[in-house]
Amino acid sequence: MAIFHSSGKLPFSLWMLPFVHLRLSSSRNFRLADLVTIMNGVCGSFSIFSSARYLMTNDVDYLWFALALPLAGLMFDFLDGKVARWRKSSSMLGQELDSLADLVRSTGTLCY
Repeated sequence: MAIFHSSGKLPFSLWMLPFVHLRLSSSRNFRLADLVTIMNGVCGSFSIFSSARYLMTNDVDYLWFALALPLAGLMFDFLDGKVARWRKSSSMLGQELDSLADLVRSTGTLCY
């Protein structure tokens, strides 16, 4: 693969040269179970935000929403393992995401 154009000039700056062959292997290895795991983390994040909103407004609806979201996260945590076994696929990205999503959901539960 030539790095020069037909005009004789480099098609990119020289500082980009080490990154030309950079591979993003974890993004190509995204599975359906990873999407379910991300939903687990989203539930935990929104639980934290809802708890903070309750503290600002004293509206009890936000408190109930903050309670329901970690339970929904538990459902997604259960489903991501089922989906991975059903699809007979796993990835390193999924394993890391699962730990991170569990941590975020646990923090959301503690904020409640």
